[in-house]
Amino acid sequence: REFELLLFPWDVDEHAGTQTAEAFQTGLRAAGTSLHGGTLPHQGAFLSIEGRGFCLTAVKTAEDGDGLIVRGYNSGAEPTQITIAGIRPIQRATLSRLDEAPLGPLHLDSQGRASLHAGPHAIVTARLTF
Repeated sequence: REFELLLFPWDVDEHAGTQTAEAFQTGLRAAGTSLHGGTLPHQGAFLSIEGRGFCLTAVKTAEDGDGLIVRGYNSGAEPTQITIAGIRPIQRATLSRLDEAPLGPLHLDSQGRASLHAGPHAIVTARLTF
């Protein structure tokens, strides 16, 4: 039998502990492709997500093929504001249910970043189109 154990000290910030534990438990999955031309910059983050206590759980193509699904949860007992930015500006953003059915549009700022509210311990799903 084999196991891994992570022990780390942290003070009263529950969010830092939750996010570190989640990162330790979640392996990275990647898909390879051949070298080819494209329009993306040579470096940069595909997605950038800001939000105190927000833990990302899924980034995937929508089941109907229209857009990207970004899902996560607020690990804290307080509401949090989440901002999602992409390597390209987001053109359309929709708050969705777990089954990807739309709930309503999300606010996009002038730089193409989407923002949404997550209640305490809430799971949130956004559908993004770039």
